[in-house]
Amino acid sequence: MKFKEQIRAVQQDLPITQRHDRWLLTNPNPVYSSEAVAFMQRQLTEPQRDRSGSFSGSATSTCDRRQIFAYMGAPRADWKDSQTPNILHNGTFTHLRWQLAGLTEGWLKRAEVPVRLPQLNYKGGMDGVLFNDTGFEFKTINGFSFKAIMDFGARADHIDQVHSYMMATGIDQFSVVAESMEKKEWRETIVHRHEPIIEIIKDKLEALNEYADTKKLPVILNECKNEEGPKFRNCPYRGICPVVKDWDEVQN
Repeated sequence: MKFKEQIRAVQQDLPITQRHDRWLLTNPNPVYSSEAVAFMQRQLTEPQRDRSGSFSGSATSTCDRRQIFAYMGAPRADWKDSQTPNILHNGTFTHLRWQLAGLTEGWLKRAEVPVRLPQLNYKGGMDGVLFNDTGFEFKTINGFSFKAIMDFGARADHIDQVHSYMMATGIDQFSVVAESMEKKEWRETIVHRHEPIIEIIKDKLEALNEYADTKKLPVILNECKNEEGPKFRNCPYRGICPVVKDWDEVQN
């Protein structure tokens, strides 16, 4: 972290920044606690949870159609090359690096904390709970997005995601840490609970459950109809989204 951000962090009294900075400076070749190592082993050997039949916290800001496909357990498109999976692998291990450090130093009380709202078919997994019982969410992002966070604060989709966790847990504050993939700079931003956002997310979940109950597909986004644009290219359901017309087609 750069000096000017350290000064800013002192002024903002960020719960992670000071402790993590100190830990990094005194642990250039880290040795992790037994608790942290046991956590890492579980994360790398246990199967990923089945996301079908529920709506995910990490997908809060994605389009309704994509979320319904995930709810149905629809087939995901094959990657066209290895670059994106490699980025995902890097994200997994960068998450682990931060969680191992947090569990060892003590600023992180628990990591990968499941959250549930059965009445809304909602499931999520928070990156962690801090020593002061606030939430922790970590993101690896490109340099362009990182500059925007430095200038304007947490991204809207990250704010929505942590608000879905707040809705499910009652937590009223999250530290969202973003790290630049290129330069390894990082920034902690505090997100406070804002009830209007909670209500929007709740309304969206109710609408998604209505689609599921009536077995109807949301309409395809205009930008995806021509099978182009970043939302289409990055969608795991791009292989079926433009061609299926109704619920039964997906199931079949």
